Amino acid sequence: GCNRSAGHSDLDHTIDKQFGGPTTATNLHFLSPAHHNLKHFSQWKASADPDGTLHWTSPAGKHYATDPATRISPHLQHTAPAPPPPNAPAPPPPNPWTSDCTSARTSARDTDNAENPDPQPF
Repeated sequence: GCNRSAGHSDLDHTIDKQFGGPTTATNLHFLSPAHHNLKHFSQWKASADPDGTLHWTSPAGKHYATDPATRISPHLQHTAPAPPPPNAPAPPPPNPWTSDCTSARTSARDTDNAENPDPQPF
């Protein structure tokens, strides 16, 4: 319920950047200096919904919701980034027993055909 304008407030990461919070629109909120200090220097806890609603929990466990003046619908680029895809396993190394034999047979056959245009079938 603070009515301080955003122009006279602090822009705060709801989840601190030092604790892995992203710098995205959904993790940034304007807090008055008094509420900013309350969040960082007391037992009060704050969490946020993607639409801009802040949820405050008192040291006694009581819950308070602070609705934004305008609810937001963030674009995907303003939300937390997707986790990176899992690494694909490396392809297995070629089998030395099969790759050498195949290449030797192929090169011998190609040499025979180049020297004799009419090779024997066996």
